[in-house]
Amino acid sequence: MELMIAKGASLRQAEQLYLEAFPAAERKPFEMLVELQKNGRGMIFAAADEERFLGLAVVLLWEDIALLDYLAVAPEGRGQGTGSEVLRLLAARFPDKRILIEIELPEENAPDNAQRARRKRFYLRAGFVPMEVRISLGGVPMELLSLGGSVSWEEYRRLQAGLIGEERVQKLLHLHRLEV
Repeated sequence: MELMIAKGASLRQAEQLYLEAFPAAERKPFEMLVELQKNGRGMIFAAADEERFLGLAVVLLWEDIALLDYLAVAPEGRGQGTGSEVLRLLAARFPDKRILIEIELPEENAPDNAQRARRKRFYLRAGFVPMEVRISLGGVPMELLSLGGSVSWEEYRRLQAGLIGEERVQKLLHLHRLEV
């Protein structure tokens, strides 16, 4: 499998999967992600195997942090280790960065709690470690996990404001710190 910068047809495939895989409330405008890629603060990756599109990864870059903002595997790539391979390739691509992810907190009463728990186990198996930071992102309680070193609340806040601006953080993300 290869991880390449999405452009042309692969960018259109990545956008389609992005729209299908993530709830509207959790998506940034795709045009914003493309703009971040154009100005060097983000990268939209397409995972492919022999010309077959298998998934996408959106990474936002700030100082020594690579925020894995979105990761989705296409239906034909699921259950075959595609997600794990994408994480391995990202870690190899960013060896000098701390890789950070935001995941929904497992909650006993959440209708998708089993999926949330599976997602957390997936990242923990890949070597990610829970941070002592909990956030509310658009009203959704989330926790931060990282690979390659911890990230503080202050660093996370600066990352978001630096990438998309303070006004957008307040308008789009509704970012709040939750007590651990």
